[in-house]
Amino acid sequence: MSNLTQILRESLDRFASGEPRQEHLEMSLKHACEWSRACRGHLFEYLPDSHQLRTVASWHEGELRSGPAPDDPPFLQHPFAADHNNSFYKMVSQDQVRYLGPQGFLEQVWPGTRDWHQSLGHRCAVALPLVASGRALGEMAIIFHHEVDWAELPLAGLRVLSAQAGLAMLLEQLEQQNRQMVLDQERQRLSRELHDGVAQILSETLSELRQGSDPQRLENLLRQALQDARQSVSALRPPGLQGCLHEALQQLAPQLQLEGTPRPLEQELEHQLFRVAQEGLGNAARHASASRINLTLRYLEQSLELHLEDNGRGFDPTAPSSGFGLRGMRERVELAGGQLEIHSQPGLTSLKVCFPM
Repeated sequence: MSNLTQILRESLDRFASGEPRQEHLEMSLKHACEWSRACRGHLFEYLPDSHQLRTVASWHEGELRSGPAPDDPPFLQHPFAADHNNSFYKMVSQDQVRYLGPQGFLEQVWPGTRDWHQSLGHRCAVALPLVASGRALGEMAIIFHHEVDWAELPLAGLRVLSAQAGLAMLLEQLEQQNRQMVLDQERQRLSRELHDGVAQILSETLSELRQGSDPQRLENLLRQALQDARQSVSALRPPGLQGCLHEALQQLAPQLQLEGTPRPLEQELEHQLFRVAQEGLGNAARHASASRINLTLRYLEQSLELHLEDNGRGFDPTAPSSGFGLRGMRERVELAGGQLEIHSQPGLTSLKVCFPM
């Protein structure tokens, strides 16, 4: 049997090396079973959304598996209620080890596993809570064929191994949450891209259709919408941003006023400013009935500012809206670390975007 210090050192080294979480979970269970001379063991992960436990690793007589073992009872083959025996929540909330047996072992085990334990001659078991950062993560269960004197059980080492397993579970959950957050942000980005690019062009096309515009003009608009959609889905920079920002903005608004000396910017910042300007100009033209629209880009010493003013009919910036335009502009600016100010009244609407540099 390996020395405890060596086992823990190897386990910590693997954890620090970035070993895949599942492999670390399995090896933590293996070491705990081998070191305590258990015949079988399980790792259960707590699923807070469904209040269930599921078997993520099992060990039996030297064989380590992901998920349940083939001869595990049906109760452990699928997720099951965490409060099946009214002990799990108490165990994790108090971060206490639970001992089952030797006396009255079969009366203490989960009813769904009682016949299975009896048929295999199990005599006692110990359950260790998996808790990290105050979060209930699961349970490590270790089963014995022989009666165990709990006073002689190497509990300190088992607690270290179970703590490492819990930390591995926590890191995996956090990584999954981060992946979901990135996915949600990407969905929002794509929604903004489609709205700011394709939707605006199609809106302009509809307006041209109503006015009986030249078919070639309509074809050009639709080709532009198709190109913009492809670029949005491919996460490419918007049309016109192949050069510097002020040149791209001049394509949107030839009346652009440039103040200060242009300097290189991060690609994402250029992208967001371009889209905010595009949305603001589109709103002023489509909804405000403005006859004058001014756009100013200011390169200041410690900040970059974009100002847009129009003499349209104005609107209430605080009023609820089912549209994506204003909300999309705010999200863009906030995600890029800037501030957006909007003031509006009949005859004067101003939009100011400021990014610290």
